Amino acid sequence: VQNLKGGVYLARQDLPKARASFERALALDAAHLPSMDNLANLDLLERHPERARARYQAALVKSPNNAALLDALARLAVRTGRTTEAGEWLEQASRAAPDDLARGLRLVDYYVRSGAAAKAVALAQRLQGSHPADADTLGMLARAQQAAGDQAGMAASYGKLAALVPGSPEPLLRLARAQQGWHDLPGAVESARKALATAPDSAEAARLLVALLSEQKRYPDAFAIARQAQKRHPELALGFRLEGDLALAQNQSAQAAQAYAKAFELQPGSPGLILLHTALEKSGRRAEADATLQRWLDQHAGNLSVRLYYASARLLRRDFVGARDQLEAALKLAPDNIVALNDFAWVCQQTGDARALPSAEKAYRLAPASPVILDTLAWIQHGLRDDGKALPLLKRAASLAPEAGNIRYHLGVVLAATGDKDGARRELRQVLAAGGDATRTAAARAALATL
Repeated sequence: VQNLKGGVYLARQDLPKARASFERALALDAAHLPSMDNLANLDLLERHPERARARYQAALVKSPNNAALLDALARLAVRTGRTTEAGEWLEQASRAAPDDLARGLRLVDYYVRSGAAAKAVALAQRLQGSHPADADTLGMLARAQQAAGDQAGMAASYGKLAALVPGSPEPLLRLARAQQGWHDLPGAVESARKALATAPDSAEAARLLVALLSEQKRYPDAFAIARQAQKRHPELALGFRLEGDLALAQNQSAQAAQAYAKAFELQPGSPGLILLHTALEKSGRRAEADATLQRWLDQHAGNLSVRLYYASARLLRRDFVGARDQLEAALKLAPDNIVALNDFAWVCQQTGDARALPSAEKAYRLAPASPVILDTLAWIQHGLRDDGKALPLLKRAASLAPEAGNIRYHLGVVLAATGDKDGARRELRQVLAAGGDATRTAAARAALATL
């Protein structure tokens, strides 16, 4: 009852009373795990994970082989970034309850994620041996074998899994994706074909098969799959969207626009709208593309994804005023959207809008470790002749993203402005050596010539 009462206080955001109720629950039953978990959540909210750890460990002293407590300590370790410790608790939990399949599978998953593929395979094989008809265990074994680079073993496991669940295309789709990752495109195509044959109405199987065939430039075969989808379900957008994808892959923008228009007619929505706009613009019908998009926005003013897409499209055209208007509308919908804030700050700088600096500063407060946001804020500060603030931000951005040519160029310019000509030359020469964007390279060459 006290635990339930604490939950009510928690829902009301009354944290002191919630904590008091959870503690009374533990006073009544020192081993009541739900109350310990609730107190641990409060400890994490208050940034005192050590309290939660000490509470769990005190309970573990009284019940040393309690697998549920060991699981709780593993979860706490994961949430606090102590990955190695989490694995140790999971191993202890698995030893405490060796016949618990779910715990064993969690440990296999941990081994895969932490790079201990050999351990993952060994444990998964043992679990599969004792649970030969369990689909989750076979799937985990295949995943472990994939992590270990055992292509034959993984294929065999997925084959067994497909036989175990004959109506499901998922095992064959997983196999196809793994084969694609290993650059075995013929094998991936075969697996995807089998998946589609198993479930002819599977949109995922059709999409993957078309993508694989397109990757091999087998466009006639891919078109046949798209047309088959259209024939089976003319009322669905899938087949027409696949046709549009294939046309766009071959730079047939007009045909892509026609197919996407049909798909959008059947299934109006932001993903289809964005594809249609892209194809119309690539086919030289920009006015029609923008009008289609604007009509949608007039009717769906709260659609953030389309606003952000439209802003990006305007940015690519260097239409900074148009991009700024779309980003301003997006920020009314999501004031703390980091991407919108950063882009808005940048276009404000380009248009001489005084909102550039406060917007960049807000983005920085929300994401102080983002190299892109650090770069934007620093470049705006440089434009305001505040290089003393800009330089440390750019140095940090460059350390976080050493391959980012734009950041390196900005750092070189600011180093030159602060009198460090040797450092500026070093950065600008790196930009030239890396190549890439022609405009940036030309700017770096011009800046270097002044030093």
